[in-house]
Amino acid sequence: MNTPTLLIVDDEKTTREGLRDALQDRFDVYLAADAKTATELLEEEHFDVLLTDFRLPTEDGMKLIARAKSLPKPPVCNLRSRTTPIWRRRTSPARRPSTSTSRRAA
Repeated sequence: MNTPTLLIVDDEKTTREGLRDALQDRFDVYLAADAKTATELLEEEHFDVLLTDFRLPTEDGMKLIARAKSLPKPPVCNLRSRTTPIWRRRTSPARRPSTSTSRRAA
């Protein structure tokens, strides 16, 4: 049985390498830091899965997925974005959702 191939595209080195470390037992993993490198790899090799970040330096992940889907044997595509919850990015402490599990007395 052949090991499925996976192309991980992310401009953050620690994210690319972390995903590789987590998935290398199940996939033959290739890495790309940008859409240009990913496109070159997609044109040279067949990949079973494409995992790409939405925000890339020169092109967004949706365009990369569209290009991959136009290949004769397109990979299964997965788009990932930030892992930080939205409420932790730009809201003041007063606007954050409560994480308290206490209940008011009736």
